[in-house]
Amino acid sequence: MSIIENVDNPFTSAFSQENSNRLEILSVSSIGIQGVFSERLGKRNTYRSGLPERNFNVQGLFPERTPRSISPLAKRENEQHRIAIILHKQYSTQVLNFEDRWGSIVEEFIITNLEVVKPFLKKNGFLLDLLLAARTKIAEYFSGVTPLVLYLAQYPDEGDEELYLLIQTKLSANESLLILDRFEEEWWLDILPKAQCKMTIKLEYI
Repeated sequence: MSIIENVDNPFTSAFSQENSNRLEILSVSSIGIQGVFSERLGKRNTYRSGLPERNFNVQGLFPERTPRSISPLAKRENEQHRIAIILHKQYSTQVLNFEDRWGSIVEEFIITNLEVVKPFLKKNGFLLDLLLAARTKIAEYFSGVTPLVLYLAQYPDEGDEELYLLIQTKLSANESLLILDRFEEEWWLDILPKAQCKMTIKLEYI
Protein backbone atom coordinates (compact mmCIF):
# COMPACT_ATOMS: atom_id res chain seq x y z
CA MET A 1 0.00 0.00 0.00
CA SER A 2 1.48 3.31 -0.99
CA ILE A 3 1.69 6.35 1.15
CA ILE A 4 -0.57 8.27 -1.26
CA GLU A 5 -3.38 5.77 -0.75
CA ASN A 6 -3.18 6.14 3.02
CA VAL A 7 -3.03 9.89 2.97
CA ASP A 8 -6.40 11.54 3.43
CA ASN A 9 -6.45 13.75 0.37
CA PRO A 10 -8.95 16.55 0.97
CA PHE A 11 -9.46 17.15 -2.76
CA THR A 12 -10.18 13.49 -3.43
CA SER A 13 -12.60 13.30 -0.52
CA ALA A 14 -14.38 16.42 -1.56
CA PHE A 15 -14.66 15.15 -5.14
CA SER A 16 -16.02 11.79 -4.00
CA GLN A 17 -18.49 13.41 -1.64
CA GLU A 18 -19.68 15.79 -4.34
CA ASN A 19 -20.13 12.96 -6.85
CA SER A 20 -21.96 10.92 -4.25
CA ASN A 21 -24.31 13.80 -3.54
CA ARG A 22 -24.93 14.27 -7.26
CA LEU A 23 -25.70 10.60 -7.68
CA GLU A 24 -28.13 10.72 -4.82
CA ILE A 25 -29.79 13.83 -6.27
CA LEU A 26 -30.01 12.20 -9.70
CA SER A 27 -31.40 9.05 -8.14
CA VAL A 28 -33.96 11.00 -6.17
CA SER A 29 -34.84 13.11 -9.20
CA SER A 30 -35.20 10.00 -11.33
CA ILE A 31 -37.46 8.41 -8.78
CA GLY A 32 -39.48 11.60 -8.59
CA ILE A 33 -39.84 11.85 -12.34
CA GLN A 34 -40.82 8.21 -12.55
CA GLY A 35 -43.31 8.74 -9.78
CA VAL A 36 -44.84 11.76 -11.47
CA PHE A 37 -44.93 9.96 -14.80
CA SER A 38 -46.49 6.90 -13.19
CA GLU A 39 -48.98 9.11 -11.39
CA ARG A 40 -49.93 10.94 -14.59
CA LEU A 41 -50.04 7.72 -16.53
CA GLY A 42 -52.23 6.24 -13.87
CA LYS A 43 -54.55 9.24 -13.98
CA ARG A 44 -54.67 9.05 -17.76
CA ASN A 45 -55.46 5.36 -17.64
CA THR A 46 -57.98 5.99 -14.92
CA TYR A 47 -59.51 8.81 -16.99
CA ARG A 48 -59.69 6.61 -20.05
CA SER A 49 -61.03 3.65 -18.17
CA GLY A 50 -63.62 5.92 -16.57
CA LEU A 51 -65.11 6.93 -19.87
CA PRO A 52 -68.38 5.23 -20.79
CA GLU A 53 -67.92 2.71 -23.54
CA ARG A 54 -69.20 4.04 -26.81
CA ASN A 55 -71.54 1.73 -28.60
CA PHE A 56 -72.21 2.91 -32.14
CA ASN A 57 -75.68 1.60 -32.54
CA VAL A 58 -76.82 2.38 -36.10
CA GLN A 59 -80.38 1.42 -35.32
CA GLY A 60 -82.49 4.53 -35.52
CA LEU A 61 -79.94 6.53 -37.50
CA PHE A 62 -81.54 5.44 -40.76
CA PRO A 63 -85.21 4.85 -39.97
CA GLU A 64 -87.21 2.95 -42.48
CA ARG A 65 -89.42 5.13 -44.59
CA THR A 66 -93.03 4.38 -44.21
CA PRO A 67 -94.83 4.25 -47.54
CA ARG A 68 -96.91 7.34 -48.15
CA SER A 69 -100.48 6.98 -49.21
CA ILE A 70 -101.10 8.03 -52.82
CA SER A 71 -103.80 10.63 -53.29
CA PRO A 72 -106.57 10.08 -55.84
CA LEU A 73 -105.18 12.97 -57.90
CA ALA A 74 -101.73 11.34 -58.02
CA LYS A 75 -103.31 8.02 -59.01
CA ARG A 76 -105.18 9.75 -61.83
CA GLU A 77 -102.00 11.48 -63.02
CA ASN A 78 -100.15 8.15 -62.93
CA GLU A 79 -102.92 6.57 -64.96
CA GLN A 80 -102.76 9.37 -67.52
CA HIS A 81 -99.00 8.91 -67.76
CA ARG A 82 -99.42 5.16 -68.19
CA ILE A 83 -102.00 5.69 -70.94
CA ALA A 84 -99.69 8.13 -72.69
CA ILE A 85 -96.93 5.52 -72.67
CA ILE A 86 -99.31 2.90 -74.08
CA LEU A 87 -100.38 5.29 -76.83
CA HIS A 88 -96.78 6.05 -77.64
CA LYS A 89 -95.84 2.37 -77.85
CA GLN A 90 -98.87 1.47 -79.92
CA TYR A 91 -98.80 4.25 -82.45
CA SER A 92 -95.27 5.63 -82.37
CA THR A 93 -93.31 2.48 -83.12
CA GLN A 94 -92.36 4.11 -86.37
CA VAL A 95 -92.54 7.75 -87.32
CA LEU A 96 -95.69 8.20 -89.39
CA ASN A 97 -96.42 11.29 -91.38
CA PHE A 98 -99.89 12.76 -91.53
CA GLU A 99 -100.93 10.98 -94.72
CA ASP A 100 -100.09 7.56 -93.27
CA ARG A 101 -102.12 8.19 -90.14
CA TRP A 102 -104.88 9.84 -92.10
CA GLY A 103 -105.14 6.63 -94.12
CA SER A 104 -105.77 4.71 -90.88
CA ILE A 105 -108.46 7.23 -89.87
CA VAL A 106 -110.26 6.82 -93.19
CA GLU A 107 -110.23 3.03 -92.80
CA GLU A 108 -111.56 3.03 -89.22
CA PHE A 109 -114.15 5.82 -89.29
CA ILE A 110 -117.06 7.06 -91.36
CA ILE A 111 -116.28 10.68 -92.15
CA THR A 112 -119.31 12.82 -92.97
CA ASN A 113 -117.76 16.15 -93.96
CA LEU A 114 -114.41 14.97 -95.27
CA GLU A 115 -113.48 18.33 -96.81
CA VAL A 116 -113.31 20.02 -93.39
CA VAL A 117 -112.35 17.09 -91.17
CA LYS A 118 -109.05 16.45 -92.94
CA PRO A 119 -107.74 20.05 -92.63
CA PHE A 120 -108.93 20.14 -89.04
CA LEU A 121 -107.01 16.97 -88.13
CA LYS A 122 -103.98 18.16 -90.03
CA LYS A 123 -104.00 21.33 -87.92
CA ASN A 124 -104.67 19.35 -84.69
CA GLY A 125 -102.46 16.34 -85.32
CA PHE A 126 -102.48 15.35 -81.64
CA LEU A 127 -106.02 14.01 -82.17
CA LEU A 128 -104.95 11.34 -84.66
CA ASP A 129 -103.45 8.91 -82.15
CA LEU A 130 -106.23 9.72 -79.70
CA LEU A 131 -108.88 8.75 -82.26
CA LEU A 132 -107.18 5.44 -83.00
CA ALA A 133 -106.84 4.64 -79.31
CA ALA A 134 -110.52 5.53 -78.73
CA ARG A 135 -111.46 3.20 -81.59
CA THR A 136 -109.75 0.30 -79.83
CA LYS A 137 -111.27 1.11 -76.42
CA ILE A 138 -114.81 1.56 -77.76
CA ALA A 139 -114.64 -1.91 -79.31
CA GLU A 140 -113.85 -3.30 -75.84
CA TYR A 141 -116.94 -1.74 -74.25
CA PHE A 142 -119.42 -1.99 -77.12
CA SER A 143 -119.20 -5.60 -78.22
CA GLY A 144 -119.29 -6.41 -81.90
CA VAL A 145 -118.49 -4.21 -84.84
CA THR A 146 -119.59 -0.71 -83.89
CA PRO A 147 -119.64 1.92 -86.65
CA LEU A 148 -117.91 5.15 -85.64
CA VAL A 149 -118.65 8.47 -87.32
CA LEU A 150 -116.52 11.61 -87.37
CA TYR A 151 -118.34 14.89 -87.73
CA LEU A 152 -116.82 18.35 -87.42
CA ALA A 153 -119.12 20.94 -85.86
CA GLN A 154 -118.22 24.50 -86.80
CA TYR A 155 -119.26 27.60 -84.89
CA PRO A 156 -118.43 30.62 -87.11
CA ASP A 157 -119.76 33.16 -84.65
CA GLU A 158 -117.43 31.88 -81.94
CA GLY A 159 -114.58 31.05 -84.32
CA ASP A 160 -114.41 27.55 -82.88
CA GLU A 161 -114.58 23.96 -84.14
CA GLU A 162 -115.16 20.66 -82.37
CA LEU A 163 -114.81 17.12 -83.64
CA TYR A 164 -117.58 14.67 -82.69
CA LEU A 165 -116.89 10.96 -82.52
CA LEU A 166 -120.33 9.37 -82.76
CA ILE A 167 -120.81 5.79 -81.59
CA GLN A 168 -123.60 4.33 -83.65
CA THR A 169 -125.57 1.71 -81.75
CA LYS A 170 -128.79 -0.26 -81.90
CA LEU A 171 -128.87 -0.83 -78.17
CA SER A 172 -131.58 0.72 -76.03
CA ALA A 173 -130.96 4.12 -74.55
CA ASN A 174 -130.67 2.76 -71.00
CA GLU A 175 -128.24 0.00 -71.92
CA SER A 176 -126.07 2.13 -74.20
CA LEU A 177 -125.89 4.99 -71.70
CA LEU A 178 -124.77 2.62 -68.96
CA ILE A 179 -121.97 1.35 -71.19
CA LEU A 180 -121.01 4.88 -72.20
CA ASP A 181 -120.88 5.98 -68.55
CA ARG A 182 -118.57 3.09 -67.71
CA PHE A 183 -116.40 3.87 -70.74
CA GLU A 184 -116.09 7.50 -69.66
CA GLU A 185 -115.38 6.75 -66.01
CA GLU A 186 -112.80 4.05 -66.69
CA TRP A 187 -110.99 5.56 -69.67
CA TRP A 188 -112.23 8.66 -71.45
CA LEU A 189 -112.23 11.09 -68.51
CA ASP A 190 -108.60 10.25 -67.78
CA ILE A 191 -107.55 10.86 -71.36
CA LEU A 192 -109.88 13.80 -72.02
CA PRO A 193 -107.32 16.57 -71.24
CA LYS A 194 -105.26 15.36 -74.19
CA ALA A 195 -108.15 16.29 -76.49
CA GLN A 196 -107.67 19.96 -75.52
CA CYS A 197 -111.40 20.69 -75.90
CA LYS A 198 -111.22 19.79 -79.61
CA MET A 199 -113.04 16.46 -79.49
CA THR A 200 -116.01 14.83 -77.75
CA ILE A 201 -117.65 11.38 -77.84
CA LYS A 202 -121.40 10.90 -78.13
CA LEU A 203 -123.95 8.18 -78.93
CA GLU A 204 -125.93 8.05 -82.17
CA TYR A 205 -128.91 5.69 -82.31
CA ILE A 206 -129.57 3.92 -85.58
